[in-house]
Amino acid sequence: MFFAAVAYAASNIAAFNFITEPQTINPGEFSGSLTIQSQDASGEKVNTAETIDLEFSSASPTGEFLNSSGNPVSAVMSKGTANRTFYYRDSASGVFALNVKATGRESGESWTATQNITVGQAQSESQTSSSSEETYSGSESSGSVPLPPAPQIKIYAGENRVAVAGAEAKFEGTATGFKGEPLANADFLWNFGDGSIARGKTVFHAFIYPGEYSVDLNVSVGGASILDRAEVLVIPNAVSISEVKPGEEGWIELLNNSKWVLDLSRWGLSDSELIFYFPENTKILPLARVVISKSVSGLVFPVNGMASFFYPNASRASIFSYFGGLGAGESFHNIRGEARVGLESPGTERFVARSVPANPVLSAPAPSGQSPALAILASNKSAEEKEDIDYNLASAGDGLPETADFSDQPVFWFLSALGLGVVSAGGYLFIKRKGFL
Repeated sequence: MFFAAVAYAASNIAAFNFITEPQTINPGEFSGSLTIQSQDASGEKVNTAETIDLEFSSASPTGEFLNSSGNPVSAVMSKGTANRTFYYRDSASGVFALNVKATGRESGESWTATQNITVGQAQSESQTSSSSEETYSGSESSGSVPLPPAPQIKIYAGENRVAVAGAEAKFEGTATGFKGEPLANADFLWNFGDGSIARGKTVFHAFIYPGEYSVDLNVSVGGASILDRAEVLVIPNAVSISEVKPGEEGWIELLNNSKWVLDLSRWGLSDSELIFYFPENTKILPLARVVISKSVSGLVFPVNGMASFFYPNASRASIFSYFGGLGAGESFHNIRGEARVGLESPGTERFVARSVPANPVLSAPAPSGQSPALAILASNKSAEEKEDIDYNLASAGDGLPETADFSDQPVFWFLSALGLGVVSAGGYLFIKRKGFL
């Protein structure tokens, strides 16, 4: 079905023809624009239904087919277009046939467009004679008047970048003329390398899977078509919520756990009531933490609840749930996916868990099942020793040597058996002496 549709669409093209007039140029001179067009049987312009491969050839062995920048012309004509513009240059003089063979990449059909170009003077003697009889030449002339230079078109697909899988990225192309002026009526066609295309100067696209993608921008204007390319590295999401301080004076901290600068433009944060969206061109540096205050976001995170982080298309990137009471100067920390209570540390990676009272009283009762010595040892732990652990008395007890129990030793059982044997022997002698045996 698909191949039949392609063949039918390709058959609408009856020919490729030059739509620009034959030209005369000087040797080594850049020609004006030369344009071929795909046409139907009535000679009307028709867009291609498939990608077209082009072959350029000249009757002159020194002829060159160029783009507007003076580089070799692209030999590919994109699907959905009808024109291909190029330029010609030759160091030899003469009248040469220019041939362009167009072949459909899927259908295999081919067409050829041909037009002559004159390089150098090719006038007949009669034409030269009649020209010399003119009474006014304006000035002494020693040859043909050079044609104006071909227009220079520059396009830009943007810098190479890193994007996050699942998150929409913004792509913005530019097209300028010879003097750097923006080009009106330019057609921007993007190919993202994952099978998706989009048309427009500014477009948005989300790559579903991580990988390395080539993003091609093809700009068509005035019959010319120019290509530029950018590379995109797509990585799994590495930005997460790392710390939350609930309440009116609260804030939220984000961590970029990757080695790349990531774009957070149009990403969102939510306190389950409102959503705050980051403005355009918001970046987070590699392995960096950023803190967003309530005065900026307007978000008030509840004492017990959750904070959510969203992609630009409103799908959830990550979620952080937390509960429990907080003391003065404490916040909820995301420690390997688990909410832990610790001292506030906005903008830093240091985590200090909730501390226990300092300077313990020796006479104070110890927790049930624990010696006062263990309680003293636990309360004397410094804040640095408690970093990244939720220190408590049970963990302190686990860290001490176990109390020795003599009943667990083999000697205990040996001596017990020996004593039992002595008692038994003494009883036997006593009974025999009394005459009971």
